[in-house]
Amino acid sequence: PIDCFSGGSQLYDTPGVHLHHRMSARLLPAELAMTMPRGRMRPYTPREAAAEGTSFFWGGLARIDVVSAPPALRLTFCTGGSRLRLHECPTAEAAEAHAARAGIEWTPPQDAASAAELGELQLVRTARLRLTPCEQAADLAISGLGWVSVGCLPTLQQGALEATLAVWVPRGVEVFVRPPMPVGG
Repeated sequence: PIDCFSGGSQLYDTPGVHLHHRMSARLLPAELAMTMPRGRMRPYTPREAAAEGTSFFWGGLARIDVVSAPPALRLTFCTGGSRLRLHECPTAEAAEAHAARAGIEWTPPQDAASAAELGELQLVRTARLRLTPCEQAADLAISGLGWVSVGCLPTLQQGALEATLAVWVPRGVEVFVRPPMPVGG
């Protein structure tokens, strides 16, 4: 959020305005085209539960680690970029997988040189969220890219349900935790 109004209000996600903390400010024109909306948004929820020790990559641009979570955790990935693919691997292999595949198999970035220019992904935010069955807990918003809606399916598990997620992005890109937006998918 940007504190820019005298009344204490904040400005969020302004399409078309160049802001240095947005992913779009770090991308080449061809890469930006891959992340821009093309028609209706189609959120994606992986069929399998987001298990502890799993990392999800949005192309080679962002990494979301499931540090701890109950089996009922569900992540829904929301972005307008229809050519932006989701990839999954064990967290223990995530750094090596990103170094080997970003800009080659995982695009954007468009090539290995562009991936090197973006640099290694850096841990920007670790979110510990309290989960309630049948509800979305929060959104992890990656500025200029999209968001991950964090929710929980019905469960018989007793006691507090919590999940810890770590978000990795290129240096300078901001990540926010916000109340959940309604999504179908």
